[in-house]
Amino acid sequence: MIDLNFSTGVLQIDRILLHPHKTLDSLKESANNYPLTHRLTNDFYSSYSISNVCSGEFSLFFFFFKNELNSVMIQLGQNYDFPPFEISDEEKSILREVISSIGGENKYEWGSVELSEDRKGGILSILIKYN
Repeated sequence: MIDLNFSTGVLQIDRILLHPHKTLDSLKESANNYPLTHRLTNDFYSSYSISNVCSGEFSLFFFFFKNELNSVMIQLGQNYDFPPFEISDEEKSILREVISSIGGENKYEWGSVELSEDRKGGILSILIKYN
């Protein structure tokens, strides 16, 4: 289940509650039932991920700037067996349905929601950016 509050930017994915200005420590607390994997730290930036959210439907990537949530990337999870480094029409269709269910691609006072396609890396995701 993914739910987005259009006026506040609060995003709920399964039992994980995200919002603009969420800190890394509060993410660790709210995601305590999921293994949070540290991906990268570079100066003021850091990133983390959680696999197998919503019973394997999604994988989540969190990007922080100065310990504050900057963006969330939602990708399809282990329930899907798409080839790596390729973006299939089926994958696009599934993610378009998901993004449509949370209001589609849009800009808000708190940030934006978009379908992000990295053709070189073969990565398709829903990208939620916070101001």
